Amino acid sequence: MTHDRNSDLAVLEAMGQHFFPTPELTAAADAVSEITRNVAVRQDADEPWDEGNRAKCRAVMLTGLTRHGKTELAQQVANGLEDVQTVDGQVIRPKPIYVECPSVFNNGLLFNSILKAMMGGQGTKRLLPVAAAYNRVDTQLPVHRPTLIILDEFQYAFAPSGVSAARSSEVVISTLGFVRHLLDHVAWPVPILLMGLPELDRRMNEPAHAFLNEKITPVHIAPMVQGSPGEIERLKTAVNSYCADAGIDNAITGDDFYKRLIHATDHARGLAFELCQASVMRAWYDGRRPVAEADFAARYRLATKAVDDQNPFIIGSWHTTDRTRLMQETLSMDLASWKAANR
Repeated sequence: MTHDRNSDLAVLEAMGQHFFPTPELTAAADAVSEITRNVAVRQDADEPWDEGNRAKCRAVMLTGLTRHGKTELAQQVANGLEDVQTVDGQVIRPKPIYVECPSVFNNGLLFNSILKAMMGGQGTKRLLPVAAAYNRVDTQLPVHRPTLIILDEFQYAFAPSGVSAARSSEVVISTLGFVRHLLDHVAWPVPILLMGLPELDRRMNEPAHAFLNEKITPVHIAPMVQGSPGEIERLKTAVNSYCADAGIDNAITGDDFYKRLIHATDHARGLAFELCQASVMRAWYDGRRPVAEADFAARYRLATKAVDDQNPFIIGSWHTTDRTRLMQETLSMDLASWKAANR
């Protein structure tokens, strides 16, 4: 069986289009839908929907542990945004923009990143100074009219770099004030989806940050529950869906395997879906045969270098293995990684 880059990418792309319902998805979608509808609301019902009379917006804060599916959930929420119609008949098309906050955080990078995303990835040829970037975002907001700004990894905003400890809290307040400014913008108030680790929720609840926290609806992604019928059924659906994308069968039977999968991925739903995709791709590369538990064992072995008696997909007492081992690794899904797994 020969493979080419286009056919492999087509299967991977199809896998990436799947999203499986979870309580958190429903909660986040409902909350974001509510705040985006606010774009068309007037402050004064007797005045036209125009600059100065648009209702202030709110934010949704989505938190969860690493590789628990926050980014994928946000993507689905953004994809599900619908047109909003104003009272005078104007139709506002969905226009979400995504910005990943840098781990080495400062306000200048954040403002420039938002500006670049708002301008379709173009932005300016060089980074603008902080004040200039702030002003440019302020003036370009009503021009480009985004309907949702997604700020991922926002926990980094609470650890600004390049400033003294004495000024750190001042910079944090400045960043949160900027977010509040976007929500309350006179010309184009815009709803915001903040995303990050659970630490973000804790920091936002500090008294000094109440001026922004009062505008936030929190949604938390919980880890998968071991043995949960709902989680097992969701993972079964995922494997079957990925197999359908690859045009192969699923030879895995029984719930015990999915309990192993939950354990092996440290109860992280996003990581579990990654491992399912990588394992199905292994079977796809290997002559398009049915995917089996051995594919998961091989993918786990390749990523973690675990010997068989430490591999939860092989050992009988799988619950005694280190469930955090895979969390630190990257799952490669290309042909080269499949060949490496079969050496």
